[in-house]
Amino acid sequence: MVGAQPVTIQAAELLQALATGAVETFAISSATGHDSKVWEQVMYRYRIYMSLPKNLFIVNQQAFFALDNATQDAVVKAAANAEERGWTLGENQNKWYLEHLAKNGMKVEKLSAKFQSA
Repeated sequence: MVGAQPVTIQAAELLQALATGAVETFAISSATGHDSKVWEQVMYRYRIYMSLPKNLFIVNQQAFFALDNATQDAVVKAAANAEERGWTLGENQNKWYLEHLAKNGMKVEKLSAKFQSA
């Protein structure tokens, strides 16, 4: 719709790709933007929340149900605590990265309501 051509660029090559015009815009996490020092090539960072990394623990159902009730409850409680801690850590890290992008000269902005609805 906008005439863009998708390309794959490794994070380590992003600054060079921007400098040479191989890419003009991109979508990456705040962490990758910080680690790649994108503020050296771009001024704006828009918060679009296209992806948030997740970690999963997978448990064999048969093995889980073979545990006694107290152990099952302990596993479920530990999982709930880990989930809460993971979301909090992720949000705090994202906030830290966005603050550091801004400290390095980027304008970190939310998308307008009009753009989001479109």
